[in-house]
Amino acid sequence: EETVKDGDTVGVTWGVSLAETIGALRPTGRQNVRVAQMIGSLGARNPDNDGPELARKLARALGGEYKTLPAPLFVDSQQARDLFIKDRQVSEVLGMAKKMRVLIVGIGTIDLEYSSLFREAFISREQTSELVKLGAVGDICARHFDRNGKLLKTVLGKHTIGIEEAALRAIPIRIGVAGGAAKGMAVLGALRGKLINVLVTDEIAATVALNEA
Repeated sequence: EETVKDGDTVGVTWGVSLAETIGALRPTGRQNVRVAQMIGSLGARNPDNDGPELARKLARALGGEYKTLPAPLFVDSQQARDLFIKDRQVSEVLGMAKKMRVLIVGIGTIDLEYSSLFREAFISREQTSELVKLGAVGDICARHFDRNGKLLKTVLGKHTIGIEEAALRAIPIRIGVAGGAAKGMAVLGALRGKLINVLVTDEIAATVALNEA
């Protein structure tokens, strides 16, 4: 409510924490605000936490318009991903990142009990185990990173439709939202890697992050 200004382009991902955040927003009456969904999501089990719905709700709270990303989050091959990225509608929405001043993202965990990617059946138990072996502690925009915030090169990453690292880092204000003990290491990695530069969290996650730092 304080950060978004008239004329801003705002990016949003998806997830439980973001759904709660956006649901708590008060109408602001901003002018000419545009909201864009920054990762694919078609097929999510819970539409209330899905990217298109959150983009719509955020735009409504900000008094602006919104664009959804007409694509799944993951596809079966890099070739399929490349075809999606070249699609005019998909490239147009992802291209909005170049004009984006604010990005609001959830911070995912690799903990199966609390992982939205696992709960929504985007990734399997086996894929999660492989990510753990690679050192993953969490994800932002479905891009997994280690405890130092380094984005990992994974097969899954080559099949992901969404904002790329360079475009993400170029956005001036990157707000990460996460809470709970299971998110502590992910919060630490996101901060260490400067994937976010604003953090909204709770005492429990902050304590875990500080103890591990």
